[in-house]
Amino acid sequence: MIKRAFQDWENFVIKHPKAKLVAKGFGYIFSERLIKFFLGFFVHAMVARHLGPAHFGKLSYIIKTVNIFYTFSLFGVDEVIIRYLVEGIYPKQDILKTVLRIRLSMGLVGLLFLGLFLLLFKPESDLFRVLTFIYGINIFLQAFNLYELSFQSKLNFKPLFWANNISYVLSSLMRVAGVWLKLGISFFLSTYLVGELILKVLVQRKMEFSFFSGSYIPELAKKVFHQSLPFFLTSFVVLFDQRLSFIFIEKYLPSEELGNYSVAVTLVDLWLF
Repeated sequence: MIKRAFQDWENFVIKHPKAKLVAKGFGYIFSERLIKFFLGFFVHAMVARHLGPAHFGKLSYIIKTVNIFYTFSLFGVDEVIIRYLVEGIYPKQDILKTVLRIRLSMGLVGLLFLGLFLLLFKPESDLFRVLTFIYGINIFLQAFNLYELSFQSKLNFKPLFWANNISYVLSSLMRVAGVWLKLGISFFLSTYLVGELILKVLVQRKMEFSFFSGSYIPELAKKVFHQSLPFFLTSFVVLFDQRLSFIFIEKYLPSEELGNYSVAVTLVDLWLF
């Protein structure tokens, strides 16, 4: 049976040359998820035990709240952009430059909505509110994730595998150092920002062009905006619904309860690979 399965696979690869690339890409993606799963489990456990339920709850609340507004800077469904990259109707640099401008503009809108959210759902302290807004810088950094699509459209997952894992390992080591040095929430929030910056630099080094190369195409921008708008609205509503529990627990229950809930959600999220 096993021998026949291998023969079937060999015959399939002969008929479909790209099957090997797809399988290889799946291997890279799955390996990356496994590394993040095992490393993330232990690092999150260390950080949670170091900060305690109350402070870990605050850290998780800030991260989850800002995550809601990622949908603004990720505006434009990845599949829509990949389709344009694969079709090759427009130059690759022009597509990425056009979509980047859309995402950065929407990221600014997302940051404004985050500020409005913090005014309506007032956290327990001004410092907590300021930290959440500062961490909101990550909304803009998410916009640059679209450059990973230029690799994915060519089924070239190896550079992304190394970039994602190197940035994740370095930021995780920073968190371990923070636990050892007994640092506070501000430091652990900064590790997530540093990890994103490292990832963007590593991706840039593997690209054949700059983040800001290419030309803006108004016609393409209009197409992408209209095609992506329904998916953006759906993603925002779904993500807001998922994070609503954090908002209510932070508002009406003690900080320790938020911390316990955050640990449970983090452990579940690790399995989503």
